[in-house]
Amino acid sequence: MESNIDSLPEYIRNKLKVIDDHWIWIGAITDKNRKDPKGRIRFQGRIEYPHRVVLFLLKGFNLDGGLQANHIRDCNESLCCNPEHLYEGTQQDNIHDSIAIGHNKELNKERHSCGRVYSISPTTGHRYCQYCKNIRRMTWRAAKRRQ
Repeated sequence: MESNIDSLPEYIRNKLKVIDDHWIWIGAITDKNRKDPKGRIRFQGRIEYPHRVVLFLLKGFNLDGGLQANHIRDCNESLCCNPEHLYEGTQQDNIHDSIAIGHNKELNKERHSCGRVYSISPTTGHRYCQYCKNIRRMTWRAAKRRQ
């Protein structure tokens, strides 16, 4: 199957805007306030992501299979539906891609020597490790009980 935007049905093609090499979805989206909004379209009686539908129509992607439609690392536009920017993969593949391009928030957080993420005190603004704080508190209470 060819990856030509003209081979898509008109109702889908009308909701795509070609910008550079991206096919940006301009139809309904999940939430405009999200950092990476996802498109929505009714297709074959159910709500689907448009990039999955385009991949299904142009590349034969299985909508009911266990795989998902992931964006390649060079395409960081969540509303892009260009099948050349998509591939069939697992959630693990998606996580590896986000780590490789530096989008994984958990890896970017500062950590205490025990490996846990720091908490920030709402009153003082200082950072602390909640886990180590709880251990110190339990140790102190146990010592008090022994006295």
